[in-house]
Amino acid sequence: MKYYFEKRDGKIVSSFPSLPDWFYTIQETKKNRSLDQNRMYWGYILTYIVKQYEEAGETLTKTYLHETMKLLIPRKRVKSDFTKWYVFKKWSTTDLNTKQFKEYIDKIKALCEFWELHQLKLPYIKPFVIPEINEEDLLYWESLIS
Repeated sequence: MKYYFEKRDGKIVSSFPSLPDWFYTIQETKKNRSLDQNRMYWGYILTYIVKQYEEAGETLTKTYLHETMKLLIPRKRVKSDFTKWYVFKKWSTTDLNTKQFKEYIDKIKALCEFWELHQLKLPYIKPFVIPEINEEDLLYWESLIS
């Protein structure tokens, strides 16, 4: 049986009837990016950008584009276990919660529309808008490039 802790009205509440005498580490949970956001990112956003580059005669892969786009993610300050000093570490897209991931996708769309992708050292192509799509269109885009 699993027991859970949660924060309600500023107090820690557990599913234990009474807590045994153990040490606890309590962390707030965050909702990581959703699977739908991940599908939209890999299946449509990156695929659409790759297709725009192909039409301009440039060859990029989704993996390369993803690694380049991760430069848009801010670094986080963490305490090093080795030196006990604070260091800056890059976030991964898997570290982002749903709100942060939406902001990340919005940044990518804005860079494409206002041609700021050159800041990421990507080849120059004309600016373009990434249109909103529905579930049926997403399935089509996912089938284009694996």
